[in-house]
Parts: sequence; C-alpha cells; structure tokens
Amino acid sequence: LEQQVQAELQPEVTAIQTDARANDAARNTTDPAVMQTREANLQLRYTNYQRKAELRQRELQATAEKAQSRIAQELEPVLTQVYQQQHCSLLLRREAVLFGNPAMDVTPAAVTGLNARIQQFQFDREHLETQPAPAPAAH
Repeated sequence: LEQQVQAELQPEVTAIQTDARANDAARNTTDPAVMQTREANLQLRYTNYQRKAELRQRELQATAEKAQSRIAQELEPVLTQVYQQQHCSLLLRREAVLFGNPAMDVTPAAVTGLNARIQQFQFDREHLETQPAPAPAAH
C-alpha cells in the first residue's frame, strides 16, 4: 500500500520540482508579474501536494490500525483458550515484564492458534477524503 501511495504522489512532486527549476531558470528573462503568478501557482500546487501526502499518511495509519484491530479480534479467543489450557492465573504482555520463566510463555501456542484462524486477509487502504484532519491536542 505504501508503494501505491508513492506511485501516486511521486509524479506530482516530480512535476512540481521540474516546474520550480524552470521558474528559476526563467526568473531573469520573465516579466516580474508573470513570475509572481507562476510562483504563486507553484506554491499552491505544492501546498495541495503536501495536504494530499499528509492525507495518504493518515490513510495508511488508519489502515494499519484496522488491520491490527482485526488481528487482535482474532487473537482474543485464542489467548483465552491458551490461558485456560495452561492454567494461568495472570497473563502479561512481554514488554511489561522484566524477568519471566520462558516455560510460562504462551506466545508459541497463541501464534499457532492464531495461524489456525487466519494466515492472511484482504484489506484496502482506508480512504479519509470526507473526514477532517484530527485536531491538534490541547495542552
């Protein structure tokens, strides 16, 4: 999906860069009013490109979050089953534990169980055109 976004955005930024070089080369031989209009148009194109690139990054993030949510949804019953089979009294995330007994690690069983449920699934990039950008957090 990232390659698709790059393939969409690259020609646009390349065209902007090419036009910027052409403007620079013609600066001394072009009427200042014409040059000012060209530069304003180029700046507008670049601003629109930046907005589109930011939107595509938010879309990729939303897509990743949706995929991770699907995996978590599929994993939940597997973890419950493994937890019960291992007669656990507490289940912790590895990142939150400093030391642990490797024999108590349920990860291999959870991965096996998850792989039995799903190995891959189809998803498309989320499209957020109709949604506003998230507001900056207030401090």
